[in-house]
Parts: sequence; structure tokens; C-alpha cells
Amino acid sequence: MSDPLSSVTFDLALASLDLSMARHRLIAANIANHATAGYEPQRLDFESHLAAINASAQAGAPQADVREQLRALVEGLPVEAQGGQTVQLDDEINQLLTNTLHYNAVLTGLGKLGALNKIAIDGAP
Repeated sequence: MSDPLSSVTFDLALASLDLSMARHRLIAANIANHATAGYEPQRLDFESHLAAINASAQAGAPQADVREQLRALVEGLPVEAQGGQTVQLDDEINQLLTNTLHYNAVLTGLGKLGALNKIAIDGAP
């Protein structure tokens, strides 16, 4: 039996936070290795995967299937090496800032979702 306060939206947001943290670590590794000869920057692109999972949920896929897709995405990170490229610090800093904004936006959304759940539990003021 699932948690009564859990929802696919909540699970999608949590997966997005987990993936953003993984992306943050990857970008930090790119920055740390910018002077390493032969190092190719790595990228983690998960937004298209999350959008596909969200579309599946919106189309009425069973919650168990959606949760399994999320688990598989988080466990099998879609990391790609940027073959033949070198680390550009300006690009990496931009990626880091963009990822931080994404992470903060999802946290804000989760906070609002929690506030809605609280209103539903407590009743309208």
C-alpha cells in the first residue's frame, strides 16, 4: 500500500531533485578536472526523460509503472561524455548556476505542494 500523501507529482519532484544533485556532482567533477589532459566533460540530461515519464503519468499510466520508470531513471543516470571537447570553465559555471536555479525551483514547488497538503488536512483557514 502506498503512502496516502504520496503522489506521482511528488515522486517526479523528488526524482528531479535527486537527478539535479547528480548533475551538480558531475559539473563539479568537470570543473575539478578542467586542467586534466584528455578529460572530456560529462553531461547529465534528464529533463526529456522526466517529461516522457510525466506524459505517461498524465496519460493515465498506473502509478506503480510511473514510480518504476522514475526509479530506473535515477539508478541508470543518462550521463554522456562530450567527446572531443575540453572543459570550458565559463560553460561549466553557467551549467552550475542553471542547475542551482532548477533545484531551487523544484524545492519551492515541493514546498507549495506540502502547503496544499497541509490545507487539505487542516481544512481551509
